[in-house]
Amino acid sequence: MHQPRPHRQHGRFYNLGMRKSIVVPLLVLFLAVSVVVPALATDDGGDATTTSVSDATTTVPDDGESDTGSVTPWWLLILVGVALIMIVAALVSRGSSPTTEPSPATWKDRARTGYAEGRWLADSLSEDLAIWRGNSAVDAGTTPIPDSGRAHEDTWKQVPIRLENAKTALYSLEASAPDSRARSYAQSAVVALDTLRAAVDSRADARATYRTLERSEPSGSPTLAEARDREIRSSTNLHRSRDELSKALGALATIL
Repeated sequence: MHQPRPHRQHGRFYNLGMRKSIVVPLLVLFLAVSVVVPALATDDGGDATTTSVSDATTTVPDDGESDTGSVTPWWLLILVGVALIMIVAALVSRGSSPTTEPSPATWKDRARTGYAEGRWLADSLSEDLAIWRGNSAVDAGTTPIPDSGRAHEDTWKQVPIRLENAKTALYSLEASAPDSRARSYAQSAVVALDTLRAAVDSRADARATYRTLERSEPSGSPTLAEARDREIRSSTNLHRSRDELSKALGALATIL
């Protein structure tokens, strides 16, 4: 049974680490300011002034007015520091908070992408494309390519990219699905896509084998007859696989 791909959330740990690396030094700075600034403020005001004349010492009380106007109150510095810390912490928290749960629009976008790419593959991975692929393997470089062959060639080049896009979107949907029903639909679509891709390759290989044996075997040989039967079986399997993918995509469309 298909298992979902793991998704690692590196962003969450990075964001938490970034918060700690910014907030912790700020808190240390705040504590240092709250301890040092009051001490400095106490030394600046409220002390007595001592003067010495000859050998006698006279202590004159300081009236506290000479330096008061030039010293910023320590409590005002603390308030400014607290305000700065709160502002920086709020900005860090808002800018770096991780998204823990995908919004409904996110998983629906993934479902739409998986459906659109899967629909293209269901329409394009046809019997005609498989037969062209088998014939081109035998006739490569020996016969001119008709216009229809060029169209099939362009389609064939897109198949790996489209298939990867569809499966990536469906794997993401499977990991972020809001319920078990959506998760099951994503799993079924991935299985159907892989099955159809294998069926096309099998049909193309059966066609190439028959064309190759047709050149060397007599018309009534058992080997050629077996190759023809294999073509019929692979064709039937291809049509069945396309039907299964259409059903899986139809189920997926109900949650779009």
